[in-house]
Amino acid sequence: MQGKTGFVPIAARWIIGRTNAWVERCKILVKNYERTLENATMKLNLCFVRLMLKQLAASP
Repeated sequence: MQGKTGFVPIAARWIIGRTNAWVERCKILVKNYERTLENATMKLNLCFVRLMLKQLAASP
């Protein structure tokens, strides 16, 4: 990014940062007690489904 000075946000980093922040808000994912990858993946998917439903309910 030539010609820019100071802080220049990178879009990909912002998206990953926001995604991680949303995941950390799911209490079920605070501790990793899962023994299998399938169970951990299922909980992560449930977290994102909950997030999407919340955003859909808030949209006009």
